[in-house]
Amino acid sequence: DQAFITRPDGRTGEPARPQDQFLQLLDRAKSLKVDLILLTGDIVNNPSRSSVAFVQDALQKCGIPYLYTAGNHDWHYEGMKGAGPQLRKTWIKKGLRPLYGGRNPFFHAQEIKGIQFVAIDNSTYQILPEQLAFFQQTLKQGLPVVLLSHIPYYVAGDPHKSGCGNPDWGWDQDKSFELERRQRWPKGGNSPATVEFVDTLPAAGNLVAVLTGHNHKSRATRLSATAVQYVTAAGFGCGSRLITLTPRRRLPVSVSQAADGWSCEEIARVDQSYVGWDVEVGDADHDGRNEILTTGCPNSRLYLFKKHGNSWQTRQLADNLAQSFPGMGLTVKVRDLNGDGRNEIVLGTGQETGGTAFLHLMRLQADTLNSLAVCRAECNASSYTHGLAFHDLDQDGIEEVVSAYCGGGEIIRYDADPSLTIVRARKLHQLSGSGEESLIADVDNDGQVEYITCNAFRDEQASVEIFEFDAAGDLLLPPRIILNGFDGQKCFYASVVIGDVDNDGKNDLVVGWKRKQHVNRATVLAYHVAEQAVVTCTFAMEDEDLDLAYFEKMMAIDDVDHDGLNELLLSTRGDELSEKITSRHLGYVFMYKVMDRGVVVRTRLLDLHEDYAESSWLAVGDADNDGKKEIILATGKGDRTQPGTSYVLLLRKQ
Repeated sequence: DQAFITRPDGRTGEPARPQDQFLQLLDRAKSLKVDLILLTGDIVNNPSRSSVAFVQDALQKCGIPYLYTAGNHDWHYEGMKGAGPQLRKTWIKKGLRPLYGGRNPFFHAQEIKGIQFVAIDNSTYQILPEQLAFFQQTLKQGLPVVLLSHIPYYVAGDPHKSGCGNPDWGWDQDKSFELERRQRWPKGGNSPATVEFVDTLPAAGNLVAVLTGHNHKSRATRLSATAVQYVTAAGFGCGSRLITLTPRRRLPVSVSQAADGWSCEEIARVDQSYVGWDVEVGDADHDGRNEILTTGCPNSRLYLFKKHGNSWQTRQLADNLAQSFPGMGLTVKVRDLNGDGRNEIVLGTGQETGGTAFLHLMRLQADTLNSLAVCRAECNASSYTHGLAFHDLDQDGIEEVVSAYCGGGEIIRYDADPSLTIVRARKLHQLSGSGEESLIADVDNDGQVEYITCNAFRDEQASVEIFEFDAAGDLLLPPRIILNGFDGQKCFYASVVIGDVDNDGKNDLVVGWKRKQHVNRATVLAYHVAEQAVVTCTFAMEDEDLDLAYFEKMMAIDDVDHDGLNELLLSTRGDELSEKITSRHLGYVFMYKVMDRGVVVRTRLLDLHEDYAESSWLAVGDADNDGKKEIILATGKGDRTQPGTSYVLLLRKQ
């Protein structure tokens, strides 16, 4: 851009190239070892592809997490016709989107060390109603909040009379529209959402700072007893501001009730009632290090949590994956589907407003989440994805995905082409009840994989069904083994996990049974599967400590205490508003260890504080890349169709 080929250096007055100044600022950030880089807009002047690519490449090479919100120069081409809000939306989509790292361009948040950094795009001088709602909901979480915007906010009594929310803003005050060759500000003045947003700032007791730019000169203005608004000098003059904050955190667990020798770390808290209806640990961004992925409700988001130095980075990769509100992200997995050495993210949704669930294939490339394919199977009439199983069933070098569905009980197989951009779906089987699990494993230890599902959520009709595959990867009907309850007792619900729980070198089938929907007692049994399934171990028998007695994605078999032997991990659900069942809101996490002669020792590892969480879903893996496995928990509380606050926790053996 001709206007910014060179600009005076703010320190020396000598001509300097803005791109060189930008790189110097990133180098300074690295030398200071900052936790987060905050970009408050006008990072480019016109959103050309080359400018955006330069900024994105520099940020990726820097390696420090960042948040970006747009300024008016980022999306404004001088002389282009159209209203500001529409031009902003257009050029975010056409040019700026890579800079957001998959986050919502208009509002997003990231927690770092107990502080919520909230980006609100006010580059049109106005606030949208959804931005106001997001900010108010974030404030309700109670964490200290730092607000990022481009244009400074109006502060009563401030002689600068900053633009966003200034009562005089509008047609008569717009003196620059001809110079900037843009549409004039409207005659109607500020929107109601803008007025309410500006009024919210001084009243927010947990707002500690507002960071802005736009005016090119540094200043600080007191907003309230707790908050200061900082305007930072322009980056093209090498302007920057170092912010140091000291957070205070409250951990939402009763650590005193954790088992001796175990500790719990809060990774993040988010503005969702259920941050994770599923948790996955894997290398999602292909950097050779593991991350944590969660997906939940009510906004059907996909989150990534990554250890960076001594702190955890929170990134919202996607929003509204169910394409309706309220909606659910129900299951998420990291897999290399086509064997090219790059992992994909596979996610299945839950449709709270009805309709068929979606299957998403995505790939994370640096900071950008790319959608490869989305499939809404015509052969599926159910709304809730219950499990994703993977195997190269037809030996074409590409793993197929098999899922069971809650509602109608469809078992759907998804086949992708080598590019993973085309997905075909077909129904393998129709269960008589609701599909509650989907696993592919060698459960009978014969060297061949089987398909295992739970046909459940029907009074006295729950069953665990084990199918063989034919040469084409279709299910051989009927199932080879069917478990109909336990000890002659018919059941309402069943959930399963497969692994070597008794450490004899062979896989076991572990089943959690619930006899009556409204009676919260659970029976958990281990089976050895051969020609038939035979009970080998009892972990729980009609146990009320397991609360709602639902265990899908809440059981794992792994060595979590690092003694070289596997254990069974089990977390509990207490979300009675979701299931319309009375609950004790126990929020427990148990570890079961099989000792000599089949004796089982149970240890309660964690008791979640009822005021913060009543349910948790779990995964096991080396989430912080320290060479040891941890238990990762995603919590939930309350009505899953409404916003709330939930947590991601790391539970480890000390």
